[in-house]
Amino acid sequence: MLRREELLVSLVLIIIFSILGYLVNQFLGFAEHPILANVVFATIIINLYRPLRSRGRKLVLRLIASTYYERNVKFRNILDDLEKVKTYRDMLDMVPDTLKYLFESDIVALFVRRKGIFKVESSIAPKPIFLDGITLDSEHEILKKLVDTEHHLMNVKYSVNDLNTEPLDVPAMDYRSFKLFQWAIPLKTNNRLAGFILLDKMPMDMQARRSGTLYNFVVDQIAVLLEKRKLYHRIQLEARKQEALTLIANKMAATRNTTRIFNLLLDEVNTIVPFDACGVFLASSEGVNIEKFLQRGYDIRRLNPLKLKIGRGIVGRCIASKKPISIPDVRREKDYLSGRPDSRSELCVPIAGGSIIYGAMNLESNRVAAFSEDDLDFLQTIATQAGVLMERYKIDKHVNMQSGLSEDMAKAESIQKSLLPNQIPTHDEVSFDLRYIPCRQISGDFYDLSNKTEDVFNIGIGDVVGKGISGALIMSNFYAAYLNEAQKNLPLATMMSDLNKYLTNETELDEQITFFLSKMDVDEGVVRYVNAGHPAPLIFHRDGSIDRLEKGGPLLGFDPEFTYEMGEVPLRSGDLLLMYTDGVTEIVGSAGQLLDESGLISAVQNHLYQNVSSIASQLLEKIEKFNRKSSFEDDVTFIVGRYSGIPAEMEDGTN
Repeated sequence: MLRREELLVSLVLIIIFSILGYLVNQFLGFAEHPILANVVFATIIINLYRPLRSRGRKLVLRLIASTYYERNVKFRNILDDLEKVKTYRDMLDMVPDTLKYLFESDIVALFVRRKGIFKVESSIAPKPIFLDGITLDSEHEILKKLVDTEHHLMNVKYSVNDLNTEPLDVPAMDYRSFKLFQWAIPLKTNNRLAGFILLDKMPMDMQARRSGTLYNFVVDQIAVLLEKRKLYHRIQLEARKQEALTLIANKMAATRNTTRIFNLLLDEVNTIVPFDACGVFLASSEGVNIEKFLQRGYDIRRLNPLKLKIGRGIVGRCIASKKPISIPDVRREKDYLSGRPDSRSELCVPIAGGSIIYGAMNLESNRVAAFSEDDLDFLQTIATQAGVLMERYKIDKHVNMQSGLSEDMAKAESIQKSLLPNQIPTHDEVSFDLRYIPCRQISGDFYDLSNKTEDVFNIGIGDVVGKGISGALIMSNFYAAYLNEAQKNLPLATMMSDLNKYLTNETELDEQITFFLSKMDVDEGVVRYVNAGHPAPLIFHRDGSIDRLEKGGPLLGFDPEFTYEMGEVPLRSGDLLLMYTDGVTEIVGSAGQLLDESGLISAVQNHLYQNVSSIASQLLEKIEKFNRKSSFEDDVTFIVGRYSGIPAEMEDGTN
């Protein structure tokens, strides 16, 4: 409290206690017993002093300093609100908004320390003033003043240009030349400058530092809470980075689909380094042009006409220089080629494998200076993973090209085809059709569509995780083992466990297989199945509902002790069964997007009531149109079945 207010409150309390003392002596009859009167009076003072002092203070403040009183109430509300903020980003956004409301300021800039520099992390300013991205090094004069001061408020006079390490040559009437910032609030923790706030104006009573200790306490709390949220944010971020890198490494070990892994890389980057657009750009073999391999968030009408060349534009410069490039504001960058109108900042890092530059990963944000040094470091780590992926892709491609020229490949192809069923079974109450399209001479996909008895069909589909020669060898060996197991008439779950043990213990090639195995009993109207890590087959019912056949266990080949469980789905007349390998849903469209399960469902639903041959033909046509290349990157296999019978239970019930 201010000294004047302390005196007024004390005077009011003296008067109140004098009246209380008089009333005690007058009406309680303690005049002849002064000791007892003093005890009673002291008890009253002890019990009433604190509440009367607090209420008296509020009453005096409301009467003689209503503005000061209202601001103190706002201070307390601010402290409550700050304590409730959960994330660092929310804290950064809240502080400028709060101070704008509290101090009636129009321009507020929050600077936060990061690796020895201070950067605007959040700001409020009317157009056309842009403050995001302003960065101060530790030698700037304002930082020295803020470090040395013992006050919680400083009068300053700075323009945006004054804050630049290298002042720009701007016109006198440019807003960057105006002395916008008049006040500075240092944010210190343990006598260390954690950040500071610049404002354009401050109420008169605040300028006279009339808010006293409560204002100082609020400033100190903002500094402490900001540091705590920042520390917690960094701990969470580092943990998330480790999770992302582990997930990427596992996926790279489990699949060799380049597009799928690049999509995963971008998904993981977006959880840690948020962006509004991104792209993977690959250098052409002749070393001149740049291929648009995978893009998200760009305006295709603007991006596609751009003829990207190495050395031209941000991406071209990054590939040519083999160095990362961070642009805080692309509007001031003459080399920026606009692929979208809303981009403000850009981060681009090269994808390298040894001394070879394969291309670049590029992120764009709608915010100015959205990317930090930490973001750059993480994206370079991801780009290193991408470089390893491109090395592997290059080796696989070379091996496949060489293998495609050999006569042994043709023999292997012939052997593979001889193992798979070459006729589609027929039945009055169920019809089937399938498509099997290897992307190379030999395939890692396989299927079974055969009669076990007159009314029971074995229906299976699988995919070897590895590609190329090793995948084809595993497929052939595994399929032969499957045919042998199928003769034993074992329960499906037991058969799958035995196949898993065979693949894990008895094969020397270290590969994994996804496999869906089922038996359709036409008479009972039921499908019994086990799914070992395979994309879930779909059953489309005439009422519009869809069943996904997921029950089973993990993919085959990791652990011989894995166990599997059987699922069962009843069939209704008109149900459509669709099985497929991941080569169908991972086809990449012209904009770099995957067909995925939702696209597959949509394609089937458009022709749901046609016969199976027509559905299979229409689905293949859809896949071929969606694919942006002349051939598929992965094997494409799918089976379509239509059940038109009446289950035995329903038939018995009718009878």
